[in-house]
Amino acid sequence: MRAVLNVGAVVHSIDSWALAQKLCATINQDALLKRPYPVLMQVRLSDDTQRPGVAEGDALALGEALLGLDALDIRGVMGVPPAGVDPKPYFARLWALSQALQQKPGGHRARAISMGMSEDFRAAILEGATIVRVGSALFGPRTQDPGENAHGLDPD
Repeated sequence: MRAVLNVGAVVHSIDSWALAQKLCATINQDALLKRPYPVLMQVRLSDDTQRPGVAEGDALALGEALLGLDALDIRGVMGVPPAGVDPKPYFARLWALSQALQQKPGGHRARAISMGMSEDFRAAILEGATIVRVGSALFGPRTQDPGENAHGLDPD
């Protein structure tokens, strides 16, 4: 985790209180890390519990709790709709969640909405995305299993 924090600019995948606490502990132990560290809360936009992200129904409560952590700077939300469906309703729900989070005390900075990938970024932009992920449009399809770690970094 420390390796990612030392080279990354924003963590896009905070999806639980336990992960946030672990991240805070790492940040507080490393004098070289920026504080507060910018993060996005990852929201699971489907019922598939195998996918990462906080359940949509629990997201606002987690987001409000995250806003109270001094080591983190909650910049917004991130979500990926299920594959093979019209993404617009999912993007609209993530946008609405973002608006609700911004109304919470300290939520005024949580304006980022990371949604949309190479195949659906146009719809995401129309639904209010401020960040889109278009890696495969720029670099071509992935050539390795997403579960593999190409750089040998320790995930902890």
